[in-house]
Amino acid sequence: MAPGPTAEVWYGLFTLYTSAAIIINAVIMSIFVILLLKYRASKAAEEGGQIDAKKLALVFVVLSAVIFYSLEFYTLSAMDFIETPPEDIDMVIEVQGLQWTWKFIYPNGTESIGTLRIPRGTTVLFKVVSLDVHHKFGIPDLKASIDAVPGQTNYLWVRFDQPGEYVVRCYELCGVGHANMVATIIVE
Repeated sequence: MAPGPTAEVWYGLFTLYTSAAIIINAVIMSIFVILLLKYRASKAAEEGGQIDAKKLALVFVVLSAVIFYSLEFYTLSAMDFIETPPEDIDMVIEVQGLQWTWKFIYPNGTESIGTLRIPRGTTVLFKVVSLDVHHKFGIPDLKASIDAVPGQTNYLWVRFDQPGEYVVRCYELCGVGHANMVATIIVE
């Protein structure tokens, strides 16, 4: 089970696309086998059998359009959900990326470097900015990330439904200490 609503949406998209790919592959391979067995060159020559290529092509075009437009609609809906913060934000945390650490600033002004503690069930809006170079604030377990750009505040919301420790990583190569730019979010 995914540890938050945004991760659930990402997992749902992954499952949907994987399932669609498997089903489409199975259908296409089945059609190839059926056509291979039914319309072999020797049999078609003997019986004068033909397949109506125009009808078959039309079916494939219509079916493909329905599948791919449905996937596109679902993807755009999922992206809208992920990018639009809910109205019931419990906590706003300012995140400052700097070589090579993350600084968290709580609503009361308290600062913490490398560790953020929040209560379970909290919906958090992260206001992310960089103080030096481009970084990318990412929480792998929640499938959530946002760019940290100097002079620009970007927003990322997540809800921490499950207690535990969540690793924060930088997903943008930011210099020699990039691999060590790790922080921890502790959900109690």
